[in-house]
Amino acid sequence: MKKCFISLAMLSITNIYATDLYNSSNAQLTIPSVNVSGTNYNNVVITVGKVINIGGTGGFALQNFLANLYSKTRKTVLTAQDSATPPNQYVITQTLTPGNDTIFENKTVNTIDVTLSATMNGALLGTFSAQYYYTKGNFNSQVGVNGFGSYKVYSNNVLPINDRLNIGDFLFLNSSFSYKDSTKKSINNYSVYYLSLEQSSDANSAYLCTTENQIEPGDVNTIPPVNKQCYQVDNNGTLLGSVNGLMNINNTNLYATGTIK
Repeated sequence: MKKCFISLAMLSITNIYATDLYNSSNAQLTIPSVNVSGTNYNNVVITVGKVINIGGTGGFALQNFLANLYSKTRKTVLTAQDSATPPNQYVITQTLTPGNDTIFENKTVNTIDVTLSATMNGALLGTFSAQYYYTKGNFNSQVGVNGFGSYKVYSNNVLPINDRLNIGDFLFLNSSFSYKDSTKKSINNYSVYYLSLEQSSDANSAYLCTTENQIEPGDVNTIPPVNKQCYQVDNNGTLLGSVNGLMNINNTNLYATGTIK
């Protein structure tokens, strides 16, 4: 009788401290024990529609992401291929480097120096450079870009510094006018940016994605070029190394995957 009691006690302790298991391949959550109206059910399996948050803290900490991204020099290497026969192979390398403060639109701003190169089948397509500008002390508020053949001025930035996203959330980030140069006499296009949080194959992480839709002047009824870049992060905004995105190269949208260091 004593041995039986000890065995039951050990079984109860095991059930109390057992861990819920989530299988991302079939979206099934296994819970060791659930009490419903006074009745215990063991090894309950639930099919999950989507993961609502990561880490149980009410969503992803947006305010940490860009501060982490721009805390030091980062290099992203993406690879892609098109639908040609045989497919063309692309490699896109991007380097982000914190720069010196400067004046943009009569305001002192933080800068990030950006270099970008692209190759197709090993041949260099081009190398480009630009500076990204952010409200001083707040990397969540981008105010402009100078380079890549245009001069962009951002507006309508509605992202508070303490916002958080849950998996599946999709929100308006900001918009920009892209001019040919700093005289702002000729508009190249108008861009709208969105931010979304998408589930990765790892239930403990997610992809934070920025999507840019470009609209040419007088051409609002056409499907605009789309550029999308997604960084794998944990709940605290820490970069986990994996990057993917939809990139427009030579007027072709390519799905690219890669890493950031």
